[in-house]
Amino acid sequence: MMEEINNFENNEKRLKEICEKLENENCTISEISKLYEEGAQKLKECYDYLNQYKGKITKIVQTIDGYKEEDM
Repeated sequence: MMEEINNFENNEKRLKEICEKLENENCTISEISKLYEEGAQKLKECYDYLNQYKGKITKIVQTIDGYKEEDM
């Protein structure tokens, strides 16, 4: 579980680095293509990780009658 979380966080960090490079550096077409492909793969891995937990997370809402759980 911790390994998955660390992998997600590392992928997210790398995606930010890729975006910064693409925005701030003069890259060749070849570099842009490689960064884009890497970013697309990292993004897919992040989506796959998040989709594992889709529907499993609930939030607790306070109501007049007490508390109830709602899907997020």
